[in-house]
Amino acid sequence: MGNARERGEQRKMSSWFFLSLMRGLAFFLGIYIMMSSIDLLTTGAYNPNSWWVDLSLFPEPVRLVLEILLAISLLLFAARPPRKAAWRAIGTGICILFAAFAINNTVSVYFLAAEGTIDLGFPLPFSLGIALLLIALGFAQFYGSLTLPEKGSYYPVATVITALLAIALSGVLFPIGQAFCFGTTDYRAPVDAVVIFGAKANPNGTPSPALAGRVDKGIELYNAGYTPVLIMSGGTGVEGVDEAQVMKDYAIQRGVPESAIILDSAGNSSEDTVQNTLRIADEHGFVTIGAVSSFYHMARIKMLFLAEGKDVVTSPAATEKEGPAAVALVREIPGWWYYFYKNVIT
Repeated sequence: MGNARERGEQRKMSSWFFLSLMRGLAFFLGIYIMMSSIDLLTTGAYNPNSWWVDLSLFPEPVRLVLEILLAISLLLFAARPPRKAAWRAIGTGICILFAAFAINNTVSVYFLAAEGTIDLGFPLPFSLGIALLLIALGFAQFYGSLTLPEKGSYYPVATVITALLAIALSGVLFPIGQAFCFGTTDYRAPVDAVVIFGAKANPNGTPSPALAGRVDKGIELYNAGYTPVLIMSGGTGVEGVDEAQVMKDYAIQRGVPESAIILDSAGNSSEDTVQNTLRIADEHGFVTIGAVSSFYHMARIKMLFLAEGKDVVTSPAATEKEGPAAVALVREIPGWWYYFYKNVIT
């Protein structure tokens, strides 16, 4: 009898933990989708949700309504899991609908990789992770509330703590997941110009391993015929060396003609490089643009260009010579969220 009671308590504890975890994840995803939808309504620049779910089958207003419905459903579930069968079915249905579209995204990515259109650096697309999360959230909405007592919830303080930990974990994994899944994928395609984002230059005027790797990638694209122009963008760091000039000299030494290089010595930040590139593109009549940087920067770079209404073709540079990317990835987490919220707020 005691064993049966103990097993019942263990099942209750497991159900509570799963539901608390899902409520935290639902809150995070619901807030992100809602903020992205509000940004689209106010600025109309681009839809950040399109990164993980492709709703292009529907007109933009329909897409926006569906995304807002998903956000509301997730936030309501995070606040209080529904008990009535009808509400549980609606919440689950919305999650499964979006999971299906995210899976369709995943299949499309694998088809493009099989065709050789893109080169997957990481074997799992970001949309696959989102699809699995939505399926889990659908399951939690349909069955999770059935494990709760009639009033309140088990372990109320622990429920809040668990949900908060899930939100914090999501805030870390979301940009890292995009860095690995999107950032490592090479979308190379013919463009009018490729901008290479700067990095540290050595005091003796030679590029650091990170900077050399980025320029090498740009040279590779130039030699392969993907672009006739390379835009070298960098600033002057504490070393007192013009990164853009170092990049130009390095490329010329490796056979790129000076006439194929445009210098931007005012690329002191990722934002500056994006703005300067758009100005250069306008001056020279460039319509399509490629971007090269280390993989952990690519998602943020894509977001910055899209916020200005310009899409870019991203190609990550090799980072083996840079050493472990852990420090850069950790630094990228607050950087990615800073630019996301900055774009949403402004």
